Amino acid sequence: MDARPDLALPPLGTLVAGFADVDAVIAEATSGAADSGTGRALSIAQLALETPVELELTVDEAGRVTALGGSTPTQWTATTVLPVFHTMRLRIGRE
Repeated sequence: MDARPDLALPPLGTLVAGFADVDAVIAEATSGAADSGTGRALSIAQLALETPVELELTVDEAGRVTALGGSTPTQWTATTVLPVFHTMRLRIGRE
């Protein structure tokens, strides 16, 4: 599936790639976790993430998906018509 300019949301792969940047995710999760007084430090081998996701599909005339966009929710204010939120679960770790 190609990224299409008619998607309002970024390609779903962009969201997943950001979460899968293991070194950055673990560095952020453990920043400030070392205690200089005791020498103890926090170490994370794996993170489990569950987040709501807003999806956007583009389909061709045959009904085939040609582009898939996704983002964390873009609308937080309750209105009469809210987008449908799906759930994405990821396990992030080093090999």
